[in-house]
Amino acid sequence: TFSLTGSTAASAFDYLSIGQNATIPAGESFVDIAVTPIEDNKVEPSETVVLTLIGSSTYLVGSPSSATVTIADDEPVLTVVTSDPQAAEPGDTGTFIISRTGSLINNLTVNYSTSGTATPGDYSVLGAIVIPAGQASVTATLTPSDDDTAEPDEIVVFTLNQTSFYSVGTPNSATVTIADDEPRVSIAVIDAIAAEPGTADTALFRVSRTG
Repeated sequence: TFSLTGSTAASAFDYLSIGQNATIPAGESFVDIAVTPIEDNKVEPSETVVLTLIGSSTYLVGSPSSATVTIADDEPVLTVVTSDPQAAEPGDTGTFIISRTGSLINNLTVNYSTSGTATPGDYSVLGAIVIPAGQASVTATLTPSDDDTAEPDEIVVFTLNQTSFYSVGTPNSATVTIADDEPRVSIAVIDAIAAEPGTADTALFRVSRTG
């Protein structure tokens, strides 16, 4: 006879029920009690099964009188990186790669958020992201929107959000920079000295543009 007091795993929910009794067959010196985990599709920490022997009138309890096994969770762990962190108007895209460890049996929908100095109007909305069954990763492409507004470089920060179907590892966020394609204007001095009477010796500024 034994108890499961102190276990963090629940019998018949986290593992197949093992009851509270085991019989050592005649002629044998031991019996094995198998702990078989149940797949629950929930993200949770490792859990324990603590088996403690209880005394009886037919035997004495020796030492050690209890033992512990650990059930490890197999739910996926997601991370994200950028394989191409530089994007630019009008058509140079950036790339996020979302990867998972653990089981690849099912499709896995990625819950994420975006932030940064770029707004949704500065790039096409990424939309729903799903890692297909059998695949360990998926690529999300960030496509800048070409506008006529002159603006500094802007960033898009992609952040993974945890759900009940997976946990989030490290790195949990990645950044793509969007470069603007509007002209950049600068000024330089070509001839810094001018002298009277006027047209004979003039100074010269030069205004240039790139893009």
